Parts: sequence; structure tokens; C-alpha cells
Amino acid sequence: MTKKQAGKNPRNFITDGLQAYMKSSKKVFEKKTNHVRHIHLKGDKNNNKMERINYTIRDREKVFRGLKKMDTAVIDGLRVYYNFTKKHEALKGRTPTEASMIEIDGKNKWKTIIQNASLHKENSI
Repeated sequence: MTKKQAGKNPRNFITDGLQAYMKSSKKVFEKKTNHVRHIHLKGDKNNNKMERINYTIRDREKVFRGLKKMDTAVIDGLRVYYNFTKKHEALKGRTPTEASMIEIDGKNKWKTIIQNASLHKENSI
């Protein structure tokens, strides 16, 4: 799904030690992507951030029945929440967008994001 959204192959594909990734990464990304197998929690490369979002999604999946479908809007909503409104301990209480120096004006970030999304949708129709 990420390859489809980006429109290109990633340069690196970082995974844990699961053997199934070796074969599937070559099948999905061909030889254009470097598969990095790291089992470490610390060091130069790791997949801690991806594992963290996976746990967040799994926690929500337990109570959301809509996640059984691939085209559900729930995943997009979780991504927006995780990147734009959720404070991250690893980022010293900031959101990923704040850490990237992207500011969302207004006291209610959700409302601002929804308003901007609706403006974008109206302009693209």
C-alpha cells in the first residue's frame, strides 16, 4: 500500500528478523530496494517507530470492526491522528508534524485538519 501511495519503491526496507520478509521484499520491491534486516532495538537502523504504530493500530483494531476491509477510512484517520494530534513521548511531548516544524493553527487541531481537508476536496472537484 505504501509503494502505491508513494508511486515508487523505497530505497530501504527495514524489518525485524522474520524470514518471510526476505522473499516477499524481493517479490514486492524487486531488486531496487535494499532490504535491511535488523533485530536490534538500538543502533544505526531499527524499525521501532513502525512497530510502535503497528501496536497502536492493533489496539484500535480490537474495538473497530471496520478494519477488516482494506479500503476503510479508519486507517487514514489513525494516520492523521498519529501524525498531527497525538503527542509522542519520544518527541518530547510534540507531534511528528510539530517535530517537523509544520504548524497547525487553532486550538482544535482536529477541526482545523477537517476544515482544510474539506477545502482541498472542494478545490479538487
